[in-house]
Amino acid sequence: MTTSQLLHYLGMFSAALVWIVAAGIAFNFLHWLVVTLYRQALIFIDWASVLLMRGATRLGRFLKSLVRESVLLVIAVTWGTWLRLYQPCFLAAQKLSIAVRRYVKLRQLFWKYGRHEFASFAEFRRSVLGEEEPPKKEQSKAAAPEKSTYAQALEVLGFPEGQAFDKAMLKARQRELAAVLHPDKGFPTHVFMQQINDAVDCIKRAKKWK
Repeated sequence: MTTSQLLHYLGMFSAALVWIVAAGIAFNFLHWLVVTLYRQALIFIDWASVLLMRGATRLGRFLKSLVRESVLLVIAVTWGTWLRLYQPCFLAAQKLSIAVRRYVKLRQLFWKYGRHEFASFAEFRRSVLGEEEPPKKEQSKAAAPEKSTYAQALEVLGFPEGQAFDKAMLKARQRELAAVLHPDKGFPTHVFMQQINDAVDCIKRAKKWK
């Protein structure tokens, strides 16, 4: 065997050895990768299962609380409605029905037995039910006599009824009041000034002053 042939066989053996080592390394890597992925998948499944169990537990608690609170709310609304609306209306209708039946019964009794003895149904009802008679209305006091137009005119101008005054005093009083109440002096309405003028005219007519 020549040297070249020996070197050729050695090269082939070396290449085969390299491929065998590379195949072993690749197999070991693939085995490690598969085992690692399998372990990670188991860890992920376990973690996801724990999360799902916790979520299901919380969801169950939430639904349980929701159903309980809904039932309590319905009960509270129903009870409150009964106390606030149905019961007062029912009691009011019951009282009204009793009052109507009693009124009808009293009317029948009055028509049969009491119309000849009592002047009115009210007296018969008070007698049967034992009610006291309503107090008599007090007679209204006599209304105070209305003041005459002349007296009202004196009151508008501020003159007492017994005070003596002349035409000059009347004119001076009219000017004095006009200085305050006339619209040209800044007063917001002319009603009071009109009353003063009407009062002055009334006094002039009563005293026949021109």
